[in-house]
Amino acid sequence: MIDYFLRTTTLAKMQASLIAAGIAAKNASGDVIGQWDGGRIDIDWIGKIYGTVDNETVVIDSGYHANVRVSGGELTQAQIDELFIVVPTPVTPMRVFA
Repeated sequence: MIDYFLRTTTLAKMQASLIAAGIAAKNASGDVIGQWDGGRIDIDWIGKIYGTVDNETVVIDSGYHANVRVSGGELTQAQIDELFIVVPTPVTPMRVFA
């Protein structure tokens, strides 16, 4: 099992990168969902990152974020190259898979 932390500028760019990597597809309703023949893909669509400053909720990162969990297989380097992986990996991510 491998978790990837992704960041792009927009939701559309995030969706396009996941589809280009071959780990997501549009369903009949037009929603982008995790789909991969190589194993299981779970996508946590996050969006902007919020935090608290002086007791107020503020945007601390306006990029579009998503977390991807790969289970039961491994992505190829070509697939990984399509993703906008956060480097370095967050030491204490704001959201993780349970």
